[in-house]
Amino acid sequence: MTTNETQQTYLSNFVKALAVKKCWVSTSPHADELFPRAVKIIENACPVGVSSNVYASGQGQITRISFDSETPELEYLQYSRDPFYVHCDITVCFINEECPGFCEHSREHPVWKSFVKDNHYQQLSIHNRWGPFYKSDSPALDFANLEPQEKEPDEEEQLSAINQYLEMLSMQENKEEPPPEEEKFVAPGGSGPLVLIFSLVFSFVATMALISTVSFFCSRRGSYDVLNHSRAFTT
Repeated sequence: MTTNETQQTYLSNFVKALAVKKCWVSTSPHADELFPRAVKIIENACPVGVSSNVYASGQGQITRISFDSETPELEYLQYSRDPFYVHCDITVCFINEECPGFCEHSREHPVWKSFVKDNHYQQLSIHNRWGPFYKSDSPALDFANLEPQEKEPDEEEQLSAINQYLEMLSMQENKEEPPPEEEKFVAPGGSGPLVLIFSLVFSFVATMALISTVSFFCSRRGSYDVLNHSRAFTT
């Protein structure tokens, strides 16, 4: 079984649907929607402006969107020396979870706001990135100026993220407490082995002095008791 078939089997067993939470266009390869001049095109499965559309979201395991790269908001890409990327945050709806649907009359589906309030946790969201893309006659086509891009997460990493999310939910249900930390011995003063040796020698000398004092006192006490007993016997 190939990796794609494994992922499809996993999704069909645990995932009910996928919903487009938000999408934006940016010259940054990083998932930062606040990046300067980033243009948002989708918000809670609703198109932002008239140049973008959502064709599939929240009804199955496939999402589809479109946008016009010739809009005035994206005109600066024609003169940018950097390629541009399309970023999307996809909400994963597991079995028995309610999934937000399409935007109706420019109003987002109510599940986007009510899910956390009703279930007391946030649905899993996975970031996807497409690109780099280039506009014709753009300075970004001068490949000598391109920097190496970061490796995109593969399918196994996405499955790992889903498994970690399920483990987190399981731990919240069980409310497992972390094991107590073991106490560590710290040398007095924290100044190294010389201080530790001096402390041990001082402790040994003090102990021997205490033992000698107690022994001397006991011997004197014993001699005094024997002398009194002898005097009493003679009288």
